[in-house]
Amino acid sequence: LKRLQELPYVRIVGPKDLSDRGAVISFVIDDVHPHDVSSIL
Repeated sequence: LKRLQELPYVRIVGPKDLSDRGAVISFVIDDVHPHDVSSIL
């Protein structure tokens, strides 16, 4: 999570504190369609 927060083009969805999160981290990459991100992952 810390590394994702350092990237200027990535936005984390949900709480930033790990104690308030589950095992899944939702994120958005600016100017990239979600379908493209999922295809790459």
